[in-house]
Amino acid sequence: MSDDQNMEFDWLIVCALQIESTVLARLLNNSRSISIGNIPVTIGHIKAARIALLTTGPGRKRVRQVLPLVLDEIQVSHLLNAGLCGGLSPVLSAGALIVPRFAIEEQGHQLELTPPLEHLQESFTTSALLTVIHPLHSREAKKKAFEDRSAQAVDMEAYFLAEITHARQIPLTVIKGVSDDALTDFPAELIHVMKQDGGVHWSRLMELIFFRPGIIVQLLRLQKSSWLAMKNVSNQVVKQIEQYRLNPKNKGTADERR
Repeated sequence: MSDDQNMEFDWLIVCALQIESTVLARLLNNSRSISIGNIPVTIGHIKAARIALLTTGPGRKRVRQVLPLVLDEIQVSHLLNAGLCGGLSPVLSAGALIVPRFAIEEQGHQLELTPPLEHLQESFTTSALLTVIHPLHSREAKKKAFEDRSAQAVDMEAYFLAEITHARQIPLTVIKGVSDDALTDFPAELIHVMKQDGGVHWSRLMELIFFRPGIIVQLLRLQKSSWLAMKNVSNQVVKQIEQYRLNPKNKGTADERR
């Protein structure tokens, strides 16, 4: 059986956006692109671990459409959701790492995530990540979410990923980096320049800049903080995978997880 035909992976890394998966793809040795259920996936290795890297596109609908199709075709021991999030807690600055113990949806339901490894617990662990359907654009909305749900950060995918992994009994770890902190207003128009698959409609972005040239400063600041956050996330992803490989109690085959 060739490497491409071997559909057993130690880790499936799931990103929502191409800006996230582009950074993480650089971690993979001997990487190549394949299709799994007609969905593009990048495969390779980090250390000795065999990795599949999937970009779902943003939000609940895309997660529910894409992830089950991929999981129907592969065997995976762990799932890792890595990418960007917005800060809700005032103590989290742009670029900060979070590894939540719980994912919470907007009505307050929560699902437990795989506890972080010991080396993550001291500095990066937060109790909860809020998952929303619509982005929180303003500092006022972030403040209200923090007060209502006591979550430290917000994204649009983790809870819905946890629903799927819980049903399939696959451990899920979430590592996110803060792209916009609690005091930063997020340009609401950016949601309209995102493609369904997590890429960017460049023509729409250019049109937005043309009609709102003042947004360039916000975009450059967001770009800088996003790249910093993803650099920190990618470093931590390598440490996470390496620590699991070295810790015997965390080992298990994909068959044992299913």
